[in-house]
Amino acid sequence: MINIVELPNGNLEMSVPSKDDLYCISHIRKVTSSELEAESIFISEYLNTSNTSNCKDYEQVDPAEVGALTSAPIISDGENVYGYMDYQIRNFLEELAAGNTITWHLG
Repeated sequence: MINIVELPNGNLEMSVPSKDDLYCISHIRKVTSSELEAESIFISEYLNTSNTSNCKDYEQVDPAEVGALTSAPIISDGENVYGYMDYQIRNFLEELAAGNTITWHLG
């Protein structure tokens, strides 16, 4: 289960409390050829209603689709878009695999 909490400012906090899910994330990172591929697989395979605490589906969005001038990973729940703005200094999947909480910024 991916724990997702909507903060009062609209941002999303994401964490992975289960050791099994942490193992799955680590496994994705090991079997893929790049971090971008691993991130894409994680978003498409794990950020869905059956695996998120807020029961929402998220999909990866190309920044150009929403007019964003960034290379940040972007996800959408169909209504809102969120960007992982620490992407230049931290990899969100690496952070989750380490048991850390990350923040996706409402955009």
